[in-house]
Amino acid sequence: MNKRTFLITLAIISIISLTYLAIADIATLINPPNNEIIYGNYSFNVSLDDNSMLANRTVITIGTTKLCNITNFTLLNFSGGCNTSLVSDGTYDVTANLYNGTQEENLTATVTNTNIIVDNNAPSIASISPENNHANKSANINFTYTPSDVLLHTCYLNGSWSEGINKSSNLTNNLINNSVNTFIVNGIQQGIFVWNITCNDSLGRTTTSDTRNLTIDWTAPVITRPFANGTEFNDGDSINCSCTATDNLNPSQTCTYSGTCNANNSGTSSVQRTIYLTAIDAAGNKAEDNVIYIVLPASTSGGSQENNEGAGGSEGSGAISKEHCWDVIEAGVTTNYIVDDPDIGISKITIIPKTNLTNACLNVKQVISITEANVPAYTDSTKVYKYFKIEPRGMTDNDLTSVIIEFSVSNKWLETHDKNSVKLNRYSGGWNALPTSEVEKTVNEYYFSATSPGFSSFVITGDAISTGGSSGNATITCGDGICSASENSTTCCKDCGCPAGFECKNNKCEKKGFSVSSLFSWIKLPSFLSNKFWFGWAVWIWILIGLVIIVAIVLIILFRKKIHLHFPFVISFSIKKRPDYGFR
Repeated sequence: MNKRTFLITLAIISIISLTYLAIADIATLINPPNNEIIYGNYSFNVSLDDNSMLANRTVITIGTTKLCNITNFTLLNFSGGCNTSLVSDGTYDVTANLYNGTQEENLTATVTNTNIIVDNNAPSIASISPENNHANKSANINFTYTPSDVLLHTCYLNGSWSEGINKSSNLTNNLINNSVNTFIVNGIQQGIFVWNITCNDSLGRTTTSDTRNLTIDWTAPVITRPFANGTEFNDGDSINCSCTATDNLNPSQTCTYSGTCNANNSGTSSVQRTIYLTAIDAAGNKAEDNVIYIVLPASTSGGSQENNEGAGGSEGSGAISKEHCWDVIEAGVTTNYIVDDPDIGISKITIIPKTNLTNACLNVKQVISITEANVPAYTDSTKVYKYFKIEPRGMTDNDLTSVIIEFSVSNKWLETHDKNSVKLNRYSGGWNALPTSEVEKTVNEYYFSATSPGFSSFVITGDAISTGGSSGNATITCGDGICSASENSTTCCKDCGCPAGFECKNNKCEKKGFSVSSLFSWIKLPSFLSNKFWFGWAVWIWILIGLVIIVAIVLIILFRKKIHLHFPFVISFSIKKRPDYGFR
């Protein structure tokens, strides 16, 4: 080889070498591959092609976190363990950067694998509801919680209420990671229980949530009255109206009262007052009671006790008076005053205030003598059932959005007055009828409800029924359960019944057992025969017509049989004789 050839060859080798050295390293991230689950001290592995020896360190980065350097390598392979717990659980991209130098300089190769799942921890659980120490009066409960784990697999509910329900609700399907999940449990019995939730991931790691208390209680507390119903106090006595309450699951319950609690009575007649008692347990079960007490007057010379209800007032000697007071009535809250006194005529008063009221009272009074009530008498005394008066204190008509008065009328009075005409009338410059409707009927009374613009003097009225059966527009209603004066067993046995041995059928008294009328009750009589006078004759006429029809049918049958016996003979005779005439 001459010198020139040698130099050319050397130059070509140098160019090829330099070109080879200038080519960047090609790297492959063997572990972890795409979509791999890694945890703990994971062994990463990076390989190089065989074209160079330019790299001497590899830096592993998970997401944005530089995890570790790998320096224990062969010429073409880097392998080493890195602690993955330095990264929070989640899904990341993993990058291996290869360098040639003592520090992170002279980057020679980069490789990235995607969707690497890091999971170093057991699932986490955030319990939502019910809250700890929650009490519920329903036996059906929704338990909600949020589990979190990239490998979440199964969650189940633990409860101490019964073995049949404990762990019976596993969520293996439709379990959503990092979202609210719900267990629905029905039919838990009354009691105090504990519960929690356990979740597993696909690697078998388990977590149990915080343990919470749960009370199921649908029984209302029991109230103990501060004193016996009907207790009498003297004017000026000290009264303790505090009540107590016990519960089946929580012995200590708060009991509150509302109403006037004092024994002040400067009048001359006894006054009846009512205390309303309320207790609500933690589950919302509510118990209510009331206790009535009587305050005797400072001087007993001017009045007397009547029916243990209290008597007195300016509306007549012996008139009954009742009062109820509230410490506070909140705006918009429907508030009831249960009077339930047929002697006064009022059963209940319902008010809804526009604004908050404090120390408000309602006093209801029976009006016996209208001349002492400072209002004129109703124009037609035959329509009057009762007068009464309602006096507010600590409130005015303008403070209220609604006033509803329920009152009662005895069935005895309605025997002579039309139930459908009953009205409550309010005095305001004159007697004005209020919108009135029937509420219900009991054995002794009918109850009605009227809406009033406020309080004042009131009168209950109804149209009198005349002996002829009507008064003006008043009518007697047969079948309303009231045997009115103009009704009897003949005109309306539905209301008045029948004599002994008879029963009411189709509003007519019929003798029990067999009767001609019941035998032929299916026969529809003409309208002019429908009264009792013609009924007997009509039955016998229809019987006679039936007999005639039966006889006619029998005769027709017999006549047809006779023709059938003789007709063949006549025909045969005719056939026999006719040929003789033909041969003559």
